[in-house]
Amino acid sequence: MNILIIGGSRFSGKQLLLKLATQEHKITIINRGIHPINYPSNCTHVAMDRNDELTMRTFLKDKSFDWVFDFIAWRGPETAQIISMLEGKIKKFVHISTVDVYDLARINNYPTLLIFE
Repeated sequence: MNILIIGGSRFSGKQLLLKLATQEHKITIINRGIHPINYPSNCTHVAMDRNDELTMRTFLKDKSFDWVFDFIAWRGPETAQIISMLEGKIKKFVHISTVDVYDLARINNYPTLLIFE
């Protein structure tokens, strides 16, 4: 399968990447490249910021994927943006987030709880 992972350099994204890489999939990873890892040979790493819409749109315009796993969307509009960029060119989209683990909607000063890099 042809798989896109957005994020994938740490935590659960990295674990999914390493597991899928053992199964002969063609994998593209998009992240900023701040936390480099040794990507398996069937993986292509593209360093870019998912919030740079023009760069993302340009890169994805001629791509299609069986599966897209998005580990770094914080809000619905970010997910909607990627889905719209790949409209008609993906079979399955999986949004994976820990935002509900922290219950940010009920915490008044949540930025102090997060690590920003």
